[in-house]
Amino acid sequence: MKRYIALVILSFLTLLCFADVYQLSPTDDMYTDPDHAGTQPDVTQLWTANFPATGNFQRIMIKFDLTEFSEYDIESALLNLTRFYSCPTGGTTAATFYLISEDWNEETWNHQQHIQYQQDYSMNYVFSAGGGNTISNFTVDITELVREWIENNIENHGLVIIANNNQKFSKFYSKEHSNENYRPSLTLDVSHTSAIENKLQPQISLSVFPNPVSFSSSRSNSVNIQFSLNNSELKTLEIFDVRGKLVKTLADRHFCGNSAVWKGYDNYSQKISSGVYFCRLNSTLSSKTTKIVVIK
Repeated sequence: MKRYIALVILSFLTLLCFADVYQLSPTDDMYTDPDHAGTQPDVTQLWTANFPATGNFQRIMIKFDLTEFSEYDIESALLNLTRFYSCPTGGTTAATFYLISEDWNEETWNHQQHIQYQQDYSMNYVFSAGGGNTISNFTVDITELVREWIENNIENHGLVIIANNNQKFSKFYSKEHSNENYRPSLTLDVSHTSAIENKLQPQISLSVFPNPVSFSSSRSNSVNIQFSLNNSELKTLEIFDVRGKLVKTLADRHFCGNSAVWKGYDNYSQKISSGVYFCRLNSTLSSKTTKIVVIK
């Protein structure tokens, strides 16, 4: 009888939500260019344009393997792209993102043939003004599109990025580029539920405020970070950018206390730019991550 009661209690234990952040590289990326026969695309680059005056109709294709996240809830999905060239100088490229509807890979797909896509699943985005050959980083929120894959509304064949009519070039680096900091990536902030294996084992906690934050504002020029270790030992408290690069180490195992302040500087005392960052708490018990949005 006691065993039966214990099983019943376990079956009704509250489900906890565990969050984590993953950085994914594309499995495939390329661009199609059907109007320049005999020209081989540069595999280190991704082009999008839709400019009839010069016969440029390039489209970007990119795909990520998300099979291991089928049981997760997608809190956010951020596509990171580095543009190295825009035309005209100081201009913009308005584009539409679509979910690809047929199978492909970069090794076998004919670069002179555009891919088929689902017009029911799309989002608009404007790659903002740049300076010709200036390097520009873009973080595109594709959360809703990724959720369509995860929820099996459409099979995951990746995205195609199509410039709107009369839009000139935006050119980005691909996963084959020699500098890994310029390669595309997908930052996933995910959560999943799991039954408590040990009801008595406490979980660590992490919170940040204000959020969003403006480090240039006199009213909110720092982020206050509160955490609870619940009888575990601190390993690190760190800030990462959306590409998974370490920005700032706020605390390590020698740190005393349960709060820290981040004033928007990196480990080299340089002021960080606006964008999305992640605060990660690592302890001997577990780890926890939360998102920080930095605005101008």
